[in-house]
Amino acid sequence: MKNRFFGIYAKVFSYTILILVVVIAVSAAFFSNQISEIMQMMERQQLTNIFTPLLEGVENKTTDEIKIFAEEFHQRNASVEFSIIAENGEIVFQTRNAASLNFGSAGDGQQAVFFGVRPIDNNVQSTEPLSNGMTIYMANVSSEGVVYNEFLQRTITVLLVLFAIGAFTAGIFAYRIAKPIKNIAHDTKRMASLELVPPPIPRGDEIGHLANDVYAMYEALRNEIERVREMEENQRYFFSAASHELKTPIASTLILLQGMLDNIGDYSDHPKYLLECIKKMKTQSKMISEILDIVRLTDGTIIPNYERIEVGAVIKSVAASHQTLAESKEQRLHINIPDALSCKADLLMFTRVLSNVISNAIQNTPEHGEICIWHKKNNNESARLYILNKGASIEAVALSNVFEPFYREDKARSSEVNRSGLGLTIVKKTLDCMGIEFSLENTNDGVCFWLELPVYKE
Repeated sequence: MKNRFFGIYAKVFSYTILILVVVIAVSAAFFSNQISEIMQMMERQQLTNIFTPLLEGVENKTTDEIKIFAEEFHQRNASVEFSIIAENGEIVFQTRNAASLNFGSAGDGQQAVFFGVRPIDNNVQSTEPLSNGMTIYMANVSSEGVVYNEFLQRTITVLLVLFAIGAFTAGIFAYRIAKPIKNIAHDTKRMASLELVPPPIPRGDEIGHLANDVYAMYEALRNEIERVREMEENQRYFFSAASHELKTPIASTLILLQGMLDNIGDYSDHPKYLLECIKKMKTQSKMISEILDIVRLTDGTIIPNYERIEVGAVIKSVAASHQTLAESKEQRLHINIPDALSCKADLLMFTRVLSNVISNAIQNTPEHGEICIWHKKNNNESARLYILNKGASIEAVALSNVFEPFYREDKARSSEVNRSGLGLTIVKKTLDCMGIEFSLENTNDGVCFWLELPVYKE
């Protein structure tokens, strides 16, 4: 109820009406005296124009001629009251209502403008007779009051009409001002509830700028909330997957240890199964180290140390460390990288990325397959490095998930190969940390991983 009667529309409308009333009142007060003076001046001018012919008609005429002329004059000017008095005080001619006006004392309360013998200033009487001894008094009894009242009524009517028009205009003005503000208030309420809100209608004024700024903050906040939610969801998935990956080998190790303690069957061969336990613990230690590396890469604890890297030398060194695994699968490594190619990156991070990618390529390339490594220089700013494992392919659904922690495309092979499922996750986090663009794609020849290396400049 409070918002309905004291909202932004009511306030804008009330303030506008108040300003309108003040302006009309001040204007009426300012012009009222001036209009009254103008009307009195016009009245005096009118009487002067009437008085002059009467004065000229009475001048140098006899009493009888004056009476005849005065009667004719009165018939032509019925609204004017006047008296013609001889030098001895005898009334030569007098209109019907002239006797009640008391021409001798102007300003006695009668609504009249008086003139003496000649047209003179404000109600000042002159009794100086004409050449024939006649004295003339004249007044317009009804003119000023009636005209002024009529003018006042018309003025009030006009002011009321102006007020009505102003009130109607104020209502439209208040509506045009209040509507976008109410829309912003309504949208912000929905924003507070994290509801979807459409973009504001474009406006070029400050209200439009305000709506755009509010919507921009809403978009930024919504994106941040989505990012936090996604991060929390990824963290839940990560911890759940990590717990699962760690739980199984730990349980297996406990069984081995318990069997050795109880000397059950083959478990009595302690050296054999102790070595197996050590092997499992080393695998888990490596996985824990990888998990910690992912955490440090994610929260920005690891800061890249950029330096000049000879790309060809690093690739050949990393490939040599995986040559035994490739030969075991009768695979061939083809490296076509010039010695002159150098990039700007962190050497340890770059080496680890190449090691994980090449190892992943060897593991996913069929036996007797080929792994090709080459580059293409786009411009003086960057060079794209390609690593292709021919004959391999990744399902479209899996392609978007291979960088997720502990993701394995072939679930059945997870226990048969020594793979933690964190290699490509570390690759992604490391390249993101160094700001290097990359992608994993299916091609006609196989699966291709590429990364955009910034060229080193002296």
